Amino acid sequence: MAYFIYNRKSQEDDARQVQSIGDQRKLNEELVERLGLDVVECLDEAMSAKRPGRPVFSEMLERIERGEASGIIAWHPDRLARNAVDAGRIIDLLDTGRLTDLKFHSYTFENTPEGKWMLQIVLSQSKYFVDKLSKDVGRGMRSKLEKGHFPHRAGPGYLNDRNDRTIAVDPERFPMLRRAIETLLTGAYSVPQVHSILNNDWGYRTRRTRKTGGGPLPLSKFYTFLSNRFITGQMVVKGEVWEGKHQPMVTVQEFEQLQRIIKGASIQPQRYEFDFTGVIRCGICGCQVTADQRVKHYPSTGNTRRYVYYHCTNSKGGCRKVSITEPEIERQIGDLLGRVELSEEFRQWCLRPAKTWFDQENGRDCASLDSLQKELMLAERRKSGLMSDRLFNPDIYTAEEFKSQKEMLDGEINQLKSSIRQAEQKLEEDRKTIENILDFAVNAPRCFATGDTKTRKQIAMQMGAKYLLTLGKLEIVPHPLLVPILTFKPLENGSDKYKSDGLRDVDPSWSTIRDAILTLVRNGEYSFPRLSPASCGSGLTEP
Repeated sequence: MAYFIYNRKSQEDDARQVQSIGDQRKLNEELVERLGLDVVECLDEAMSAKRPGRPVFSEMLERIERGEASGIIAWHPDRLARNAVDAGRIIDLLDTGRLTDLKFHSYTFENTPEGKWMLQIVLSQSKYFVDKLSKDVGRGMRSKLEKGHFPHRAGPGYLNDRNDRTIAVDPERFPMLRRAIETLLTGAYSVPQVHSILNNDWGYRTRRTRKTGGGPLPLSKFYTFLSNRFITGQMVVKGEVWEGKHQPMVTVQEFEQLQRIIKGASIQPQRYEFDFTGVIRCGICGCQVTADQRVKHYPSTGNTRRYVYYHCTNSKGGCRKVSITEPEIERQIGDLLGRVELSEEFRQWCLRPAKTWFDQENGRDCASLDSLQKELMLAERRKSGLMSDRLFNPDIYTAEEFKSQKEMLDGEINQLKSSIRQAEQKLEEDRKTIENILDFAVNAPRCFATGDTKTRKQIAMQMGAKYLLTLGKLEIVPHPLLVPILTFKPLENGSDKYKSDGLRDVDPSWSTIRDAILTLVRNGEYSFPRLSPASCGSGLTEP
């Protein structure tokens, strides 16, 4: 019978591995010599067995399936597998007869139903050990973070104190890095310039370890250092921010200023400002849609034309960048604005029933407001009585009783005042939202046609809840509060000409549309900001 010898350690660093590959190889060779076994090849692998996918191990099993060997020699079963997939492959090879024997130093295997059952238990224990160890390590790390201690290797300027397991200041490098930050904060130097001064002029060298270090700080590591919140005294681990007990190198304000300096150095000036960048997203991958400008000169006429195309940035990769022209986007937005457009006369007519509706709602709310105001008045009277009793009969309450009752009444009064204020503010905000919707419907189409880039972008973002570009086709999902107007078909046949102050002479569909908008606003599901007067110049129709 032929065997493979399989030796494995979990990490490439020998110093962190209890049983090195060399030790395993020696023990396995002694076993081969003692038992007189036939070995095809000795295989070594430095890779964790917590997850499937070890190339040497997989190749060994494939060779066993091809019949090159029918046995494996290893130091312990956990050298072969610490996960369910690889353990299952071993058991399957034993069941099918391709693998007939396993030799271990610390465990005796018998190829019987009982032996395979015991092997499964041992392999399951190996997996349990890995899972439990991972959980224990995670719990220990969290406990350390809660105490303000960093559970990983300290960054530049700091040292890991092995005695009390804390982070200490590196007396040699901390002052140099602090000086570099102060130089950068002056604004007179760029990040690469300060990096050069740090390494070349001040002689900064990284902390030496067993295999690395002792050289200049790389520029990429300097950027990483400047962007790490660790230097503020905070620790960011897996997206969570923890307060550390180590000495901060910078204040939070200085750190934020550093980020502005770093970002400012990397931002390239934009040559052109496009109308709809930042508005549209790709319908396939969800990335932002960007724009490209192409200028074409026609020699025959001497004219130069500017063409703008919008397409997916393809930031995630694998997305087809099918473009759409800017005039086509303008046409679709213009068409939608045309369907939203209302006349000024109709806006004024609509505001009257809207005002009536709000007055009715206000009437409904009056009962609750009156109730709140009465409760407030009673609470203030109780507080006044408490103060009078305390003034004229100081012994009626102890100091603690008086303080407790006063705090309780103050809390009740503040809560009632807040409830009254919120109810009044909600009604006023709803009224303004209705006015904003109607103002937009009157002014936005004209302002979009004549406005500048900023105006057109604002109107587009206000009108559409979502813009999706999919394979060159633009889909516009309108703002929910504009949907009732978009579905108001009678606008097409001139029914927006009112005949009287009542709703009885107007197409009843408008009442449905109006009530739908008012209900959405009243329920507080959506808001609608006011179209900025600056966007339309002096031509904005005021309510």
